[in-house]
Amino acid sequence: MIIEINLEKWQWIFYVAAVAVGIFLIWFIYKRIRHFLRGMRWSSEEKGEIQKRWSSVKSLIDSGTETGFRVAILEADKLLDFALKQRFMPGETLAERLKYAVYKYPNLRRVWWAHKMRNDLVHESTFAVSENLAKRVVGEYERALKELGAL
Repeated sequence: MIIEINLEKWQWIFYVAAVAVGIFLIWFIYKRIRHFLRGMRWSSEEKGEIQKRWSSVKSLIDSGTETGFRVAILEADKLLDFALKQRFMPGETLAERLKYAVYKYPNLRRVWWAHKMRNDLVHESTFAVSENLAKRVVGEYERALKELGAL
């Protein structure tokens, strides 16, 4: 039994385009599902970026200056926000993303205190940052990043 297919030229073009789009959609869906099922592991590029930024936070803490402490807290907060964005946590702000993240990572509740200290630092002009406070705040951010598997 021989099956004969007589398609005009435009029908072949349409057929090939439809197959190409179908293959692309299957590939795209496969990549998304694979990314989700593999446990949201960090890529080497993401980990490298986070570790590079974290080492700058640590060097700011080691600077021994209040300005360094302030910048270290701000950078640690931004780094946590970046990490949560990379984990596809919804929300417009870090606080909104944290609200969702604590369902998957319950230990992130501890970082709320550090985020509050960051907000006080930004919104209160007289907020003083001691070395002890800066180390405690940055330590909470470090625990949170480790909980996410970023460090």
